[in-house]
Amino acid sequence: MPTETCDLHAHSTASDGLTPPSELASIAQTAGLGAFALTDHDTTAGVADARAAAERLGIGFLPGIELSANPFSILERHEHAHWGTLHVLGYGIDEADTSLQAVCDELANARNERNPEIVDRLNSLGVKISYEQVVASASATGSNVVGRPHIAAVLQERGYVRSHHEAFRRYIGEGAPAYVRKDALSAGRAIETIRAAGGVAVLAHPIQLTRDRDLLGRALIRLRELGLQGVEVIHPDQKAGTRQGLAHHARRLGLLMTGGSDFHGKEHGAKLGAMRVPLNYHKTLSAKIEYLSRASQDRKS
Repeated sequence: MPTETCDLHAHSTASDGLTPPSELASIAQTAGLGAFALTDHDTTAGVADARAAAERLGIGFLPGIELSANPFSILERHEHAHWGTLHVLGYGIDEADTSLQAVCDELANARNERNPEIVDRLNSLGVKISYEQVVASASATGSNVVGRPHIAAVLQERGYVRSHHEAFRRYIGEGAPAYVRKDALSAGRAIETIRAAGGVAVLAHPIQLTRDRDLLGRALIRLRELGLQGVEVIHPDQKAGTRQGLAHHARRLGLLMTGGSDFHGKEHGAKLGAMRVPLNYHKTLSAKIEYLSRASQDRKS
């Protein structure tokens, strides 16, 4: 029997996860989840398979995406030193929306331009891998997106590091010698893209944006002014005190609350369903998506 929990943040082999999208529903069922969402990075390629599997098993499902955005687009210059990464989750999006797919193509092109440069920097450091090996690693997992996780996998396979975490820490993570910043959308464009595709825009893992509580409060106000509709309160990186603070901000600003494991695979990070996110989060989010869909249809009629 499904429990009163859900998981609204999961990745598949369509981006940088280790699990095919068609297999997520069975993992969700084993975990006793009432619902889950697929939120791959910058692609909706896995949505159809994940949805079909969820329907077969009778598990609630939300189509989603996680768009990379530029944090500096909402910053004052003196705040730059306190900033990390900005990702925006989109729930209930129409994966066939042409504008959304154009943005996904744009982000894929930016990633494809960055990856060879990362490999070149690794080679200059004496780390001898090839871009062809990286592409093969991505293809082996069925991924439609080639990214740093696949470079990390090759580094591990070739014996340069012992783990995915070490690859990012020593070589390809931010601040490491082979790191190359990727072109990203402005925060406003990421939110606008999601909303135009019929989705609900939610700030992913706010703790990765900034650990400065006052700055985060100001950032949420700025993002809400740009159209942000929710905040991911529950995430493996966010401890109880942080969750309480985020829930306070959400109530104060009228933002929806979401949560999830940020699942990438059985052997990488938190397990699907591990965060015990209340199923009510899924119900509230689904109701918002349905409301927006009806409102859109009314405007067209």
